[in-house]
Amino acid sequence: MDEEQKNTLIVDNDFHIRQSIKFFLERDGYAVDTAGSGHEAVEKIKALPFNVIISSYNLPDLKGADFLNALQNNGSSGELIFISDTPDVKEAVSLIRKGVFDYLSKPFEIDKMSFLVQKAVEKQKLIKEIANLKSGFWGPFKSLIDTIDARDHFLSGHSEKVRDYALKIVYEMGLPKKDVKDIEFAALAHDIGMIGVPVLMVGKGLSEKDREHINMHPVIGAKILALNPIFSATIPSVLHHHEAYDGTGYPKALKGDDIPLGARIINIAEIFDAITTNRSYRDAMSRDSARMEIIKESGKKFHPDIVELFKKIF
Repeated sequence: MDEEQKNTLIVDNDFHIRQSIKFFLERDGYAVDTAGSGHEAVEKIKALPFNVIISSYNLPDLKGADFLNALQNNGSSGELIFISDTPDVKEAVSLIRKGVFDYLSKPFEIDKMSFLVQKAVEKQKLIKEIANLKSGFWGPFKSLIDTIDARDHFLSGHSEKVRDYALKIVYEMGLPKKDVKDIEFAALAHDIGMIGVPVLMVGKGLSEKDREHINMHPVIGAKILALNPIFSATIPSVLHHHEAYDGTGYPKALKGDDIPLGARIINIAEIFDAITTNRSYRDAMSRDSARMEIIKESGKKFHPDIVELFKKIF
């Protein structure tokens, strides 16, 4: 971990809570500062960028969304983790949509806190690397994607397979070379926003908050790619790759031809790989069964035109 990515700020009006969290994070190698109020925290982030900010939700001077707004208005790009005595799932979901990294309820396990801080730092590192990519970036970009996939051995190679399936459809369509390259990049990067999803396991048994985190990954991915103009043409495909033809998808509930072409293609490619690969919570389908499942969803989850091309290839 780079030294500059270890900066963490603990914000709580209770001295003992601040010092307890500080002790455990310093043990893990983080550089930790503390603040006893929201206004003190704001002043500190003006002087020093913090990668992670862990704050009580119920600060006496700035509560919840007001504290988040104050940080954002004062230039903080750090990941914010709220801790609350009075858990509220609806409030947590609302804050996640506004950009909060996670929302913990007391009492919490310190290992959970350490996990969240680690994931927040990983996201900050990825943001820096994406922003700094220049022309001739294929090798470093591919390495970043491999790193994201490697976080879960069930997903190892997932982005490459989605890219390969998407390209088969693209080649069948005979699209111009530039469009082919843009969709290839988008297919590789479609799950880049998962780096900002602090969920231990994706699958059955997820809480409402966990599902909201997962549903935010296209938005997070699009925001990360927007940091570098190299990826401007790939952003619509990444942002909308979980939209559904019938309008039941996310994040914008687009439907039909309003869904960008690249997103329609990546959607089928991603689902085909997902259901033909073992996951921690289910076994893989056979390719024939997966093919029939996708055909069955034509006009519902998937654009009928893309399904027709899929049928010719797979």
